[in-house]
Amino acid sequence: MIRKYSLAILMVFLLSAVSCNTDKTNNTYQSYDLTEVIKVEDVKLSKILDNIHLVKFDLGEIPVTDNAKYWVGEKHIVVMDWKGVLQYSSDGTYIRKLISRGKGPDEYIRMDFYDADEEKGIFYYFDSRSPGKISRVDLDSGQSLTSLALPDEDRMFMGNFVVQNNRILVFTNNFSKVDYRFFYLTDNGEIEKGCWKKPYLDKRPNPIRATLLDNNNGKVSFTQDRDTLFELTDDTLSIDLISHGENYLNIEENILKGFVTERKLNGLNYLLLQNTELEWKDANVIDYDVLGMNYFLISRKDKSILQVKEFVIDYLGIRRDDTVFGYNSARAYIKISALELMSIIKEALSNPDIDSRVKTTMLALQNSIDENDNPYLLIGKLK
Repeated sequence: MIRKYSLAILMVFLLSAVSCNTDKTNNTYQSYDLTEVIKVEDVKLSKILDNIHLVKFDLGEIPVTDNAKYWVGEKHIVVMDWKGVLQYSSDGTYIRKLISRGKGPDEYIRMDFYDADEEKGIFYYFDSRSPGKISRVDLDSGQSLTSLALPDEDRMFMGNFVVQNNRILVFTNNFSKVDYRFFYLTDNGEIEKGCWKKPYLDKRPNPIRATLLDNNNGKVSFTQDRDTLFELTDDTLSIDLISHGENYLNIEENILKGFVTERKLNGLNYLLLQNTELEWKDANVIDYDVLGMNYFLISRKDKSILQVKEFVIDYLGIRRDDTVFGYNSARAYIKISALELMSIIKEALSNPDIDSRVKTTMLALQNSIDENDNPYLLIGKLK
């Protein structure tokens, strides 16, 4: 079942890539079966991330809530919260309120998609309550820039976008036509390399289908289904198909018990997947039970698959069987509330075998932390 399904997706996208790009397009294909695990062991965070550090945010004019979203770059951290968008330096120093929430000019209601180009110093965002454009803000001055208009056929169908090589790669989807489109949008508002493609979809939306774009050192990644990872550069389309033997959930074919795989971190050397076993109660409604969950770490060098027993967050001296990662622009982060960090400090210091460097870090944090602090971010660069 899964091999037939995977080959169908592969053929659709290979044909699409050939028809939409130049004759120089190269396509590569790699398949991973998560039943082919070589071993089960703990994974240190330092194995998959470099330059791990903890960022404490200044209080600024608006406290950051636990539900905030983040864009983490080399020079800036942009925080999307319910009262507005806040700009910080990479060390957590408050700079300004970048965008206000509201219905006025240069304000937003929903921050659906966002990305930044630090080389140009521009933050981009899309507000579905004000469709048809990608808005821009100058990160150096905080001033709004002229928005970029989307083509008429894409105005109501934004799927996501990501900055790549001084351009914006835009994804739009029209479920009524079962069509989607990728195209490049320049800062002059010009369209480059636009094309339509037919995805592997039926006309009834699948509730477990998702599309995600991310940028890792100039390579854009996106998914069609959560088990299929595509990576796109100017001249290469790479396809990673993830399976779990023959035990895959397929609602269209009434296979209501099986596995769903999501990408959690996508580095140059490692791919971290979350694999969840579900049992769907009814194919016509979103109602299911979670039967189990595991994480898998795939080496892009030797293609080996490791099942994660526990994550060892060595910077903090703790272990966790489940960790919520966020990531963008080749950086991953873990959000930690002040109260949670106080509990982590206590847990780490109670360990008689604590590493001396970790102990020094924890003692310094213990003397500086306050329960009313903004949330902290543990940040590292993807290897």
